[in-house]
Amino acid sequence: MDSIRQNKVNSLMQQELANIFLIEGRNYLPGGLIVGIGIGAAGFTSSDRRTVRFAPNIDWIDEPLAEHISALVDLPVVVENDANAAAWGEFTFGAGEDTDDLLLVTVGTGVGGGIVHHGQLYRGGFGIAAEIGHMRIVPDGVACGCGQRGCFEQYASGSALVRNARERVTNGDPGTAALKALADGDLSKITGPALTDLAHDGDVLSIELLAELGHRIGEGLAILASILAEASRASSASSHSARGRSFSWILSC
Repeated sequence: MDSIRQNKVNSLMQQELANIFLIEGRNYLPGGLIVGIGIGAAGFTSSDRRTVRFAPNIDWIDEPLAEHISALVDLPVVVENDANAAAWGEFTFGAGEDTDDLLLVTVGTGVGGGIVHHGQLYRGGFGIAAEIGHMRIVPDGVACGCGQRGCFEQYASGSALVRNARERVTNGDPGTAALKALADGDLSKITGPALTDLAHDGDVLSIELLAELGHRIGEGLAILASILAEASRASSASSHSARGRSFSWILSC
């Protein structure tokens, strides 16, 4: 995407974000009083929580998101990595509130992570710790938007699920009749929710693809549990249906 078009898209998106913040906040907060806004962004955020340094799935580089939104709403704005925000939310109010150490793993378009250690959100030296979706698990594997190859999220995300299904159809693999019928010549119709529906209906290939995805996720979680001193408990948190957009898991020590 050229820079002029990207800037226009960013501007429109941020204006819509600002409108949603103001409308929803005034509808749901007592008295409609908004004192500040927090944004969970899918990308590497700066240590001062003002800028999205890099977001491979959104095509942002050094996006001053807090500054732009603050100018639109005239309120203080803080930007945090979305998985970090989710981890802190679960630690404070949800599945992790009975532990001082946890790793939250989000699985959606990509794979994200957030770590709470000794009761504090762990951001690392540059504010971008726990980017577990970009740990390399397959040398010279599938190209990732971050510039590497073989990243975890290229094998253990909703995007990976859909890519694999579409590749099976394109290659004319056995067992793709239901997927071909679903696509009807348009591969964009093969989506995560559609695959989940087919699996529920008993389509063997869709079940196989979801099982492969689960296997990849499990392998990654096992590696992370070993690194974090073998978490004693794993539980789902803020999970949506497989027909929805994302899952989250909590590993607590």
